[in-house]
Amino acid sequence: LFDLSFEVWGDLTAWDQTVLRGNLEGTFILFYFNQGTMVGAMVGAMAVSPSDETRKQLQALVKARPAYQAVADKLSDEHADLSALAQ
Repeated sequence: LFDLSFEVWGDLTAWDQTVLRGNLEGTFILFYFNQGTMVGAMVGAMAVSPSDETRKQLQALVKARPAYQAVADKLSDEHADLSALAQ
């Protein structure tokens, strides 16, 4: 059996672009943008939930509503610091 969990931040009712961080077959984050502005994020994880630190970083990032053009390349890089992108 699979143990897949999802956590969502923001409003995903309307979006026109996404950025994938990680691997859909393991742990990943999808960042959602609408009209060039981040509107939400979703974490999908096989067996392991995101850390409290990751949750805090994602909440801050979604709240900051960065522009797609400013952060898209960095969001897809798993080594990029999420907290730095929220500033």
